[in-house]
Amino acid sequence: MEKPELILCACYSHEHQFTFTKDEDDGEKTVYLTVHLTQRPFWKRVWYSLHYIFGHQCNYGTFDEVVLNDTHSKSFIEVGKFLEV
Repeated sequence: MEKPELILCACYSHEHQFTFTKDEDDGEKTVYLTVHLTQRPFWKRVWYSLHYIFGHQCNYGTFDEVVLNDTHSKSFIEVGKFLEV
């Protein structure tokens, strides 16, 4: 397994990051994408849990974002070339 490659949001917030980890085992190529989940205050997590327990779902889901720009293109091209057959 190769060393993970960190992708940091264009806003440079450490809360907006993910990593690619490339692995090749028995000729099968796999890329693992690990996403950082944003920390929330205790009471906000309790609020989310109550919504979950009672089945409330937002119409749009729960999202955060990572803003990508041209500096990230090399990383994605390398992942694509790694997975290319």
